Amino acid sequence: MSSLLESYINFIMRNRIWIITVILLSSIAVSSGMSKLTFASDYRVFFGEDNPDLKRWDDYQATFSNNDNVLFVLQFPKGNSFDRDMAMVIEDLTERAWTLPNATRVDSLSNYQRTLVIDDFLEVVDLIEGAQDLTDEELRERAEYAVNEPVIYRALLAENMRTNGVNVNIELQGDPDAEGRRTAIAAHKLADELQDQYPGLTVAMNGSMILNYGFVESGERDAMTLIPAMYGVMLFLTFVMLRSFWGMVATLITIIFSTTVALGVAGALGMKLAPVTIIAPNIILTLAVADCIHIISSVQKHLRAGMDRMTAIKEAVRKNFTAIFITSATTAVGFLSLNYSDAPPFQYLGNITAFGVLAAWILAITFVPAFLSFMPLEPAAEPKTGLLERLLARFADMVIHNARRVLIVGTTASVVLIAMAATNNLDDRMSTYFSKELQIRQDIDFASEHLRGQDIFEYEMRSGRSGGISEPEYLANIDRFVVWLRAQPEVDQVTAFSDVIKRLNQNMNSGSPDFYSIPENPELAAQYLLLYELSLPFGLDLNNQINIDKSSTRLSVVIKDMTLKAQESYHLRVEDWVASNNLRDMVASPTGVSKIFASLSFRNIVEMLTGNVIAVITIGAMMIFTLRSVSIGLISVITNAVPALITFGIWAIFVGHIGLAAAVIGAASLGIVVDDSVHFLTKYLRGRRDKNLSKEDSIRYAFAEVGEAIVFTSIIVGAGFALIAFSTFQINSQLGLLTAITVLVAMLFDFLVLPAILLLGGDGSRTVQTKRGSHATSTPAE
Repeated sequence: MSSLLESYINFIMRNRIWIITVILLSSIAVSSGMSKLTFASDYRVFFGEDNPDLKRWDDYQATFSNNDNVLFVLQFPKGNSFDRDMAMVIEDLTERAWTLPNATRVDSLSNYQRTLVIDDFLEVVDLIEGAQDLTDEELRERAEYAVNEPVIYRALLAENMRTNGVNVNIELQGDPDAEGRRTAIAAHKLADELQDQYPGLTVAMNGSMILNYGFVESGERDAMTLIPAMYGVMLFLTFVMLRSFWGMVATLITIIFSTTVALGVAGALGMKLAPVTIIAPNIILTLAVADCIHIISSVQKHLRAGMDRMTAIKEAVRKNFTAIFITSATTAVGFLSLNYSDAPPFQYLGNITAFGVLAAWILAITFVPAFLSFMPLEPAAEPKTGLLERLLARFADMVIHNARRVLIVGTTASVVLIAMAATNNLDDRMSTYFSKELQIRQDIDFASEHLRGQDIFEYEMRSGRSGGISEPEYLANIDRFVVWLRAQPEVDQVTAFSDVIKRLNQNMNSGSPDFYSIPENPELAAQYLLLYELSLPFGLDLNNQINIDKSSTRLSVVIKDMTLKAQESYHLRVEDWVASNNLRDMVASPTGVSKIFASLSFRNIVEMLTGNVIAVITIGAMMIFTLRSVSIGLISVITNAVPALITFGIWAIFVGHIGLAAAVIGAASLGIVVDDSVHFLTKYLRGRRDKNLSKEDSIRYAFAEVGEAIVFTSIIVGAGFALIAFSTFQINSQLGLLTAITVLVAMLFDFLVLPAILLLGGDGSRTVQTKRGSHATSTPAE
């Protein structure tokens, strides 16, 4: 290995110009694949093709109707929804909403189909028609009707009547990403026009089309702000820590091409960008900087020791080649384990980052040394030791002479914090994915506060036979279920077919309140339904509530905003009620966007446990093989896995809840924090094997060789991920902050607990007696 490495280094130095030319041209060629990248603007991108929850949701929508929508939430500073001014706005918007691209249905207070019986004939009319000509008394009468109509009250009309909604159903035609974006942009434009036309009017945008477009807005905003900021921070820190302009230039070129090569490969493979994958460039450039730091800081160390430029570069590559290879390979393995995630964006994030890490490794061991060889790097006038090196030498002595105490305190603190990690609550709701500084999040919060909750659960109510929805027993069971649901504290609103039949029965019996009930005769119920369907205008039929053969109906439950834990409690209570009333065959398990995202969080965590275990085993095996030591390899597994668990404990103390980021942080951080331990352990083993040093002096040697670089890379990587915490997308923000904490915890763990573990069990056969204050420093000539 040594002779091969020497030959490789000499080859790089002899062919420096060709190496630089080939690497840059190859990078540019591969980067051309970026032109094929597209941005996914559909929440479905989070679900794999075989995801059973998404399949159930798709089947449900195929049975009834597509649930994609745009919801306009309207409010004036004063008055209620049946004041003339607001009634005119609702009527105007209802008509104009039909012009939105891909609109198939519009529901509002204006066009709600009110049923009346006039001269023994059933008539269906708009609730508000010609608002400007209606008298105050007529508007009040319509308001009273709306408040007593469960289909619209607390759904399209707020409980206090001040706020209302206009819902537009969307059926995308053609490319869903392009058409979804076109629909959302048109809806936002319409909202702006309304606010200009009606001063003081608040229009908050909601619905799946707006949420989908929110993913695009969040991703584009992060790309425009975080990536440039990341480049600035990384280059500034690199320059400050290395105090080398040419080192900064080499780093800049490396991180640019590492990122573009990874994105080029992703584009060529047909991967899509999403809010999660948009942070891949940030992660790549952060990790690429770490590779450069190890090479460049090592070159500087050897220059300070008196070496000439070429010798210093060769020695830096020789000493860091194995460690950089191991860290790059293990980091790639960590991120590739994200392929066990059930969410394709996390798979793409893992693959793109792995591509970038490998590209950074190739650039670090080819381009960087070749580039530096042409730069004006001069040897120091006399060997000198930097301030940080001296501080780390003293720190090493402190750890060595207090190893037992450090190990006891470190182990105790780790156990306590790891135990605390289990107290984190999983809370991952689609409505909270966006930062509060984004307009979409402000609109979501406005709708939740003033109209209704954002989480909707859909149930299929099965009769068991064609035409069975008119059976009195079936309708009575639905009605009992609805009455029970409306009594639950979590429930905002329930929409059910039984309410339609009860209203028709009342209408056909002179409007008597005594007949607001389920008719006892199934033929009568079927006749009411037929009359009603024949009277409905185009676009407002019951196809969204009844399946084709009239064997099932739709039941929708809107719940208040609450944590996933509270939602799970609600679902369990529903299951108990259904079971105790022998309705399991009738009431299907709930589905809906909120439900499938909640299930995704649990599914991801379970599946990523497998990914994390495989990553730990693979990385451990790689460490054992490359370091040629079973014990050191096993120690590395501990030092790499524990920091992430400690971070979850810290998170439990200060935050207490976590979302989808929990599923991937283990794999992602495992691949990152391995960098510190690999460099420390390789230098420790070099001291033991090549220099025949004692354990104590080998630890001092490791601190002297890579302590400074570990501090630099930890600060830079930690700062890079801390910057990702400013993402406008919650999953990215949590991932960034958790990883930043993990990186800093890993540095402390490697500087404190790792040396203490290495000192366990005596010194072995190659013990060299050391005295307090002695320092094993690196000697470049050796």
